[in-house]
Amino acid sequence: ASIELIQSIGIENIQTRSLELNRRLTSRLDESGWKVLSPLGEERFRSAETLVAADGPAKVVSHLAEQKILVTEKPQGIRVSTDFFNNEDDIEKLIHRLHGLHLWLAFLLFFADVPVEFESLKFLCASATNFCMIGES
Repeated sequence: ASIELIQSIGIENIQTRSLELNRRLTSRLDESGWKVLSPLGEERFRSAETLVAADGPAKVVSHLAEQKILVTEKPQGIRVSTDFFNNEDDIEKLIHRLHGLHLWLAFLLFFADVPVEFESLKFLCASATNFCMIGES
């Protein structure tokens, strides 16, 4: 069944669609401040796989997996692959989650050297996609 599906879509159409999605992905990553390590200078070297620089790639992969976004851990960061079964919404979901990670890292860096007292707070609740302070009831 898989072979018939691929043949009905056509290998060239699959490649075209995968690379089209990859162009969108790399553009959105760049707009969002993520460094793309894959060679993008010449279109003939583009593939449907993109290497993205990330500190703590294991944690990034784990966080994204919790959101049902599957990427591969690499020593320099993460590898994101696009294929014909992906769509623009998949890319936007990834960008949204990565943006949340950027916000979380900025939050941590901001407070790393700032003495903060949470006298009236019972809990500090934090996650990579949102954070909130919950006061005493």
